[in-house]
Amino acid sequence: MENRIQPIKITEQLIAEVDKRVVSPDERANYIWQLLKKEHPDLTDWDVLCFAIEYIGMMHTVHSWLEFPAKHLTSLLYNAHYLNSEAIDAGSIIKREPVSEQKESQHRTESESDSIRIVKTGEYDGGGG
Repeated sequence: MENRIQPIKITEQLIAEVDKRVVSPDERANYIWQLLKKEHPDLTDWDVLCFAIEYIGMMHTVHSWLEFPAKHLTSLLYNAHYLNSEAIDAGSIIKREPVSEQKESQHRTESESDSIRIVKTGEYDGGGG
């Protein structure tokens, strides 16, 4: 006989019991979404998506089970960013400020090296900034 711990199955009964005590993930997300849209109606869906995925990346250090999904989502995000940059950025109010040529070169080098690593390897260090 094996001494393995059997995984807990999520049944309708378990869902009903938990939902009586705890606010569900979709209710929490809707609450945050409503706050964001009320306080920052100028944010685009892409802006919010970027935040959400980067935040998941930062949180994988707190919740280790997020590491694989964070890497996968971050890779998808950066691929979409580089393959569709004009379309996704068009409506965003978040724009890069003009900088001097020297600062631009330095920033571009740092930003590009991080982005290239993420796109090519899917590796994300959860830096968040």
